Amino acid sequence: MGEKQVTLNIDSDVDTRKGVFSDIAFVSCGSGMARIDFISGDRPGDDAVGAVLSSRVYMPTVALKSLRDAIEEQLARTAEGGDDVEHV
Repeated sequence: MGEKQVTLNIDSDVDTRKGVFSDIAFVSCGSGMARIDFISGDRPGDDAVGAVLSSRVYMPTVALKSLRDAIEEQLARTAEGGDDVEHV
């Protein structure tokens, strides 16, 4: 059975798209699933830095491998003096 081509329409309207800042990410894997916690360490305290969970993403580990490959490819392109962000 062949793969079916699917078009993905992504909403990027300025009024509905959202983003959050994160300077730390933790990845946990188990039972074929991965969880990525994005953390913003933005609240310094007396003896510790406060942090906020800014986003949590669940995905199959196979998708996590694809994400890893895409990140490595982008970092290599940036290191070679290319764009900071790939424009498609």
